[in-house]
Amino acid sequence: MSIRSLEMSSLSPSNLTSCTYRLLPVHPLWQIRQIVTIDGLCHVNHCNHFGNRAAGRVWGCFIGLVLWIAIFIKGLDDLLGYIDDDFSWEFESNVLWYKPYHKYFPAKQCQFLKLWDELGIPHKEKKQVFRSPLTIIGLDVDPNTMTITMPLQAHDNLILAIHTFACEGRRHPLHKFQSLTGWINWALNAYPLLRPGLSVMYAKMSGKDKPHQPIWVSHSLVRELIWITDHIQQSNGVHIMESLEWNIRDANEVLFTDACPSGLAFWSPCLLLGFQYSVSHISNHNIFFFEALAMLSALDFAVHNISPLPRCLTIFTNNTNSVDVFNSLHTKPPINPILLTAMDLLITSNVSLHVCHIASENNIVTNALSHF
Repeated sequence: MSIRSLEMSSLSPSNLTSCTYRLLPVHPLWQIRQIVTIDGLCHVNHCNHFGNRAAGRVWGCFIGLVLWIAIFIKGLDDLLGYIDDDFSWEFESNVLWYKPYHKYFPAKQCQFLKLWDELGIPHKEKKQVFRSPLTIIGLDVDPNTMTITMPLQAHDNLILAIHTFACEGRRHPLHKFQSLTGWINWALNAYPLLRPGLSVMYAKMSGKDKPHQPIWVSHSLVRELIWITDHIQQSNGVHIMESLEWNIRDANEVLFTDACPSGLAFWSPCLLLGFQYSVSHISNHNIFFFEALAMLSALDFAVHNISPLPRCLTIFTNNTNSVDVFNSLHTKPPINPILLTAMDLLITSNVSLHVCHIASENNIVTNALSHF
């Protein structure tokens, strides 16, 4: 099999006047905001101007419609799009001759190019790529090994950038924080479970809007960033066949958790085992912390005490905040160490976790355990 990119337009500054992105017209009232004065003469920029948020949305609407036509009118399945990069897969032996470029292309790619011609959308031969693996949005996608990984040079550059940035006691301007955060977010396409490593980073930037405003690098920020690099160095990316979606009926083990001001608990209906822990009345933590801690305790039990190891684990809780935290992989710094530890367990054990909500009145056993 071969996967290939259909990147149909160039976004390099030297090609802005000819790329598809720039050929999209904008509303006359918006054109007023794009008037350029040269030697006293005013020139109206009628087209989409690369570099602002609205322009991206205009492009997204346009390319989304093109992909809809390709899929539902032309019958081209499995097409995906990321900004100006459209891609899919094709069997290596399935090729068609594309006359304008005088060469063979994978059949689906050739048919997609013909659609662009039919719609009058310009494209360039050098942008039509197909091979295995193929670099898509900076990540190597291999349809034969079913993996998504960072290229070695990009991998090393990101780790070096994080280590250079993460020096406790130093100050960096806001735009440096934003730049590194964007870079790490791109890497999360290959390492999705590392998102909790950005909790302190986002907290540091919250409420700040001046690009050159200096921000301190704290011990907690360094700890989270180094946690990210440690996992990136040990990981070999996403294995697609091991990352398939599954539902509750597919779970190998189901656990229930609950917490209250006096205790926390979890239990396994399959093993007929329940656990409870008494909470000190002088604890400074709120109920949200203990709900998350109960979730972590249940996960730790499943990873270290259930044999065979459950590949698909479902944990029920009656706390919607805990559901949101474990499904979004994002929370505030006081709770984040729990989430970091949970990700450590999932990464090292290769367990896939679903966290679901259950109404309090249906969470009878754990409720009784947590209240002793």
